[in-house]
Amino acid sequence: MRRTLNWIAALLAVACIAQGEYGAPVIAPAFEGGFGIWKRVHGSVTLDRNVARSGQSSLRIDDAGSVTVGPLEIAGQSWRLSFWMKTEDVERGPQPWHRAGAQVEMLGPDGKPVGKGHFDIGLTLGTTDWTRHERVIYFPPEDGVQSIRLMLMNWNCTGTTWFDDVELVTEPIPGVYLKVPPREQVENQPPRTWRIPAIMPRGELPTEARRPGIDLPVHLVDISSSCTFGEPAEITVTEGVDIDRGYMRRFPAVGKPGPGPDSTRFEQYVEWFRGSPIHSHFTRYWLANGETAGEMVQQVRVGGQISRVRWFEGNRLVEGSLDSEIALGPETTKPFIILSNAADDAGIIIFYPHPFEVRRWYVEDYVVEREIPLRGRLSPDPRPDADFVLQYDFGDILAGEGGFCHSIDLTTFSMAYTGGFEKALEQFQLGRVSLTQDALPFSPKEPRGYWQPYMSDAVGARPARMNRYFPREFSSWMDSSGWDYGHEGGHGWGCTTASMKGIRLDPNADRALLRDYAWRLLTFFLEAAAPTGAPPNMYTWRDAAAHFEDVSEHYTTVFAQYWEWRMEEFRGWLNGSDLLTPEEKERVYQDLSRAKTLFDPAYAESTWTHITPNGGYWFRYNDKPRDLLRWVINTHTTSVGIAGDFVLMARDMGKADDHEYWKRIFERGVDALIWAWEQPDMWTDFDPNEVRYARPPDGGPRGYHRYMVTAWTPKVVQLSMAMGDYRLAELVHYWKRMASAEYTKDIVFEDLPGGKEALEKLADGGE
Repeated sequence: MRRTLNWIAALLAVACIAQGEYGAPVIAPAFEGGFGIWKRVHGSVTLDRNVARSGQSSLRIDDAGSVTVGPLEIAGQSWRLSFWMKTEDVERGPQPWHRAGAQVEMLGPDGKPVGKGHFDIGLTLGTTDWTRHERVIYFPPEDGVQSIRLMLMNWNCTGTTWFDDVELVTEPIPGVYLKVPPREQVENQPPRTWRIPAIMPRGELPTEARRPGIDLPVHLVDISSSCTFGEPAEITVTEGVDIDRGYMRRFPAVGKPGPGPDSTRFEQYVEWFRGSPIHSHFTRYWLANGETAGEMVQQVRVGGQISRVRWFEGNRLVEGSLDSEIALGPETTKPFIILSNAADDAGIIIFYPHPFEVRRWYVEDYVVEREIPLRGRLSPDPRPDADFVLQYDFGDILAGEGGFCHSIDLTTFSMAYTGGFEKALEQFQLGRVSLTQDALPFSPKEPRGYWQPYMSDAVGARPARMNRYFPREFSSWMDSSGWDYGHEGGHGWGCTTASMKGIRLDPNADRALLRDYAWRLLTFFLEAAAPTGAPPNMYTWRDAAAHFEDVSEHYTTVFAQYWEWRMEEFRGWLNGSDLLTPEEKERVYQDLSRAKTLFDPAYAESTWTHITPNGGYWFRYNDKPRDLLRWVINTHTTSVGIAGDFVLMARDMGKADDHEYWKRIFERGVDALIWAWEQPDMWTDFDPNEVRYARPPDGGPRGYHRYMVTAWTPKVVQLSMAMGDYRLAELVHYWKRMASAEYTKDIVFEDLPGGKEALEKLADGGE
């Protein structure tokens, strides 16, 4: 058998490196002739010549102890670190992470820790046979990691651990990082853009569908944007339709100076939902690296007799004349402009849902490089059907340097109204505070109001950041490295500004803006779903995304809880809304029903379901292959709830066969859930009532997930009661056990999904 490498020695002794093609290891003896350059840090560390995974010996650590090596230069290269580990009677130390495993410390150019400082690999308890653990080690230049230090250890724990066959394999830099090219590769090149939706000829739709007419004394004539680039070029514009689901249509205009998919200079989209008074207008200009955008103008043309103009300065409503200068900047908490006639019995509200931004792109994820203040002015419009132009000039804009693709993004919502403007503004109100009051629109936690970067849960404010053009509206607004929630290497990839799984939206809400938010999100789920019907993921770990063969999988590797938050909204959309025709409701239902292939183990090629020893169905973490030992219980619990929602949706739609199908899926999911709770290793060793994130050997992080399974179990209890009390007593028994854990002392269980109803039933004679 081929020996693995002592990769440390190979790295330090350059002359010994035998590096082949990507995927070939650097080879040198490992634990056969001694410790080599591994240095004992503390504890009982020996070579064991009686136990080995391969060869004649291995590294043995009894009780707390460790060896280390480094620092090792790793900048500019990608490596796959792996090792084999065997444990015997390992018991954890004072902290949950005190286990056997490896630790990689990240060091900057000065040799001091950077970022999180370190990450762990393969932390393990108990007795295990030889098990391979691995991790890709690659840090993009912006992370500032120059070198690493590696430690093999029994971290303040007792028991015996053996290590063998440590290997470092060179491999190509993850493809997703290559989407951020070196500067010299993009200088003097056109902007680097990604997939543009296919455009259907505009003529295939009725004229009235392109821009629904508004029979009002004041109406929107046009919103247009223009940009002067550093080097003028003749741009060919293609117009048409890229989405036509009947109830929702999107009209694009894509401009290109030449042939080829990478030469797109701008995209403009108008989005409209049937029955909605709001039109969404989006414009994106692409800039090559270091390119300057000269004059950039957005014009809003209005028809009708306009004589009054109102806008907000900070929180305060002000009124100006038709030759006013209007500025909306960071201090503006309510980015609205109200245009009306003298009597204010007709007008238009213009809403800028988020600041105009220069964005720096990684594949289909971006960070905001800077915001652009809106400096507007009013002037007469020479066109006969419009009284004036509301024009914004953004001045010279320089895309930052560093080898990135940049864009300038502008989003505008507009709504014509009749009657007083105060009543019309209520269609955009999300908080408790009236928009006409001189006060923050949400709470002191959101001092920037509608432009708050990351909304808290206060009074429904979070949907206000959910306005990006499909499908990129759900990308990051900022560097998401901080949003890891305890996951190793959890650099958020596609982190949403307002976590979609934390928002409840009503597609039948009485406010137009909330309805539009709901429709937009539900449409996104339908349009971006995988072929199996799995909903799009909106928070992918960057290390995972970096290894997708197809980067478009960034949106189709499902994280189950995103779906659960939307299912009740789909039910409300199908049952309570007049927006959809019966034919459209059937289409939406069939689109969602593709998920049968995920939940049913009979579909071998697409299922994420495993069979537990008691015949239950265990729903995997997502719809991509993963180690079968990853029995992640909070996402399984969520998926059981999803199956229950499918039961109710099939019932509501009168689908008898589907109702019975999904009821079986739900019941088998409950069987697997109870089977997992019956396993002693599903519960932590430091609190007998705290359920783990996942079954060993991984176990998963100890963090927010503890609340998730406790929060979603009441939903399963509620669904069980709606379906004949299937295994209700056992579900409630384990729910009460989790409710006794130390960390739940601050949870109000009555407030959890289904919690109050379940507790009332228990009081009436349940367990």
